[in-house]
Amino acid sequence: MAIDDDFVAQYSKRLILQYSDKPKAIGEIAARLESISNTYSFIDSFSDEFDLDQAYGHRLDIIGKIVGISRIVRNAIPKAYFGWDDGIVPDPKTFSEGALFDLFYDAGYTSTQLDDNQMRTFIRAKISKNIASAYLANDERVTLQQSIMFLFDSKAYVVDNYDMSLTIYLDAEYDLDNLILLNSQDLIPKPQGVTYKGYVVVFDENTFGFAENPNAETFGMGKFAELLPI
Repeated sequence: MAIDDDFVAQYSKRLILQYSDKPKAIGEIAARLESISNTYSFIDSFSDEFDLDQAYGHRLDIIGKIVGISRIVRNAIPKAYFGWDDGIVPDPKTFSEGALFDLFYDAGYTSTQLDDNQMRTFIRAKISKNIASAYLANDERVTLQQSIMFLFDSKAYVVDNYDMSLTIYLDAEYDLDNLILLNSQDLIPKPQGVTYKGYVVVFDENTFGFAENPNAETFGMGKFAELLPI
């Protein structure tokens, strides 16, 4: 890595007078400063290399290890089973697509590996869960509402049901596969002792509602919110 001439000149001025104009002395300083500069540049690059929005691959794995997140999410995805159209197996698959059910060892779920985008979401979820306060509104700490909006890219908000339960309302554009994974690993922030009663998908436009909501559509035109069975 090339060393800035001004950087070398500043240190050259610190030489005692008898060596101040000696090429070898100045060259020695430049050689030593190159090593120091390379080390500084390497350390300085950490802020970019390990920035959660920019990191990828192995760097994300390192960040995940620091906060306690692995790329392998075990027993998170419901298995698709082989079956016939007789109603016994829900959404049956063909022999080449579906798994065979094992009565004694089958837990009904399979593991998956997170891609980089999912890994970032999981890391954010773990951080959000660790730092969020138990209140929807709080002037001193990061609130639960802020954590939920941060985690779901401003596509969700949380409502207190006043019965030790919460409900999350999600924009229909949000990737529901991520929600299923986060929920399976208990990574969605919430106060201790409080549960999530449900997750509801809502639509920004053409949503059915009543007259007190000026943005709502009538029964024949509006879409109904959907309660997710997870």
